[in-house]
Amino acid sequence: GGKLWKTANGTTYELLATLAAAQPKCATILNGNLYIGTGGTNGGQLYRYNNVRIEVVFASPLGSEVSSLTFNKDFLYAGTTGAKGFLYRLTTDVAENPFRATVIYIDSSPKISAIAAVTLAGQTSVNGDQPSDDQAIFAANGNGGRIVKSLNGNAFGTSFYTLPVQITQMKIDEFTGLLHSTVGNNVYKYKNRTWQPIFTNTEVVEDIYLGELGFYAISASGVKFFDYEQTKKKVYLALRDVAGNATQEPGTEATNDGTALPFIEIGIEELTGFVNANRVLEL
Repeated sequence: GGKLWKTANGTTYELLATLAAAQPKCATILNGNLYIGTGGTNGGQLYRYNNVRIEVVFASPLGSEVSSLTFNKDFLYAGTTGAKGFLYRLTTDVAENPFRATVIYIDSSPKISAIAAVTLAGQTSVNGDQPSDDQAIFAANGNGGRIVKSLNGNAFGTSFYTLPVQITQMKIDEFTGLLHSTVGNNVYKYKNRTWQPIFTNTEVVEDIYLGELGFYAISASGVKFFDYEQTKKKVYLALRDVAGNATQEPGTEATNDGTALPFIEIGIEELTGFVNANRVLEL
């Protein structure tokens, strides 16, 4: 059976429980409780660990396994594996009939492999007031290369679609608040309501760890670190007159007032769509 362990230092581990007929597949934390999705002979079930004991809180099978979990407010969202991929919303508030499961999306693929709940800055104002934020739920189908999105409880629609590739993870960067997703060999981030590629690997990215200075891409053969600073390049603009005289490269000659020509830092994203007309530029 599956085993659950805990650690306080990342080095030594304590066995919490052995699940005789279940294998842990995913987990999330809500209101101080650890929720674990499992698969096994009893199908997909949901366990809860409250730092004292572990117990089954939803035994009715949710597909053959609960393959992904996340939360938003007091709701749990569970993605399943089976003949089709189901996405459930489960209540956890005692006053609201806890652990009642409602199907909110069905995918034709057999697995909902990743889920994320994100607050997006509002776009449409009413009477000039500050627009309200949108609550978005994203769900990915296992090997179909497709991510769907629901805004404010409305129907799900396609948010991202590519060739059939494996999508294993969707995670929110705690430092920027941006959603990231693995898509086959690539990592994308969701910014300004569009998916933007930021990293390409030589093999499928199985998982990512998002840090303050960059992220780690985990694949079958190893771990690679992507430094966010690599997305910035130092550039300068050189002015050239008709005689061919040009300004010097920064750092090679001081300006008239004795200071060095400055660099201007610009992100690669900011260069996207850059248009230059009737000017000579050296980069």
